[in-house]
Amino acid sequence: MFDKCFNNQANILTGVHCYNKATAFGGVGILGKASCAQTRIDNCYMDYNSILLEDPEQMHITNTFFLGDGNVKLRAVNGEVHGLTIVNNMFSGNDNWVPIVSLDQSHAKFHKVGQVVIDNNVVNDMVLKATKARKTVAGKGKKWTADFQSVLVFKDLVSHVDYSLYVKNHGGNTTLPAHAITSVKNNKVVVEATAEVDGVVSVAVDQYLAPGETNQLH
Repeated sequence: MFDKCFNNQANILTGVHCYNKATAFGGVGILGKASCAQTRIDNCYMDYNSILLEDPEQMHITNTFFLGDGNVKLRAVNGEVHGLTIVNNMFSGNDNWVPIVSLDQSHAKFHKVGQVVIDNNVVNDMVLKATKARKTVAGKGKKWTADFQSVLVFKDLVSHVDYSLYVKNHGGNTTLPAHAITSVKNNKVVVEATAEVDGVVSVAVDQYLAPGETNQLH
């Protein structure tokens, strides 16, 4: 557990092998209290253990191997997350399909989320979670829905969205329809067109907000 910042902005844990009480039985490998910011966890081995962070601020987790359903848990105390990166880690589970990043909002809800990047992690027998995601939806119709609920970390939060509509088998004899995004609620992106087409919609979303940026989609 680190509940105080030992060296101001230069805290780093590296090469740590945690083999405490297993996460499946309620154990924690590394506990980062809400009072500690500017900490880096790099190149560690979470052996059946999790990392639990309370209201993380400027926290960086990278190059770490999580074995046996070990994951990262974010606990809301005051409900704020600022400057959190969880990138380039490896997760290997026990076929229990535990999310690699989960939220504990039993005491408070996360209501301020900024500069959070959870991406480029690799997963085996666990549920991939991220703050960036892409999806392709194909079918003939006038409406397509890309559902990101299973992958995005924070509920009902889309900060940015890009999409394209590819019309298949278009011979140039028909007018291409107008189309637009009509909803981003509940981490579902809905694209609608003015006419039925055989289309492929590609959608990319993220949950990142830069300093001073407000979410214009909600």
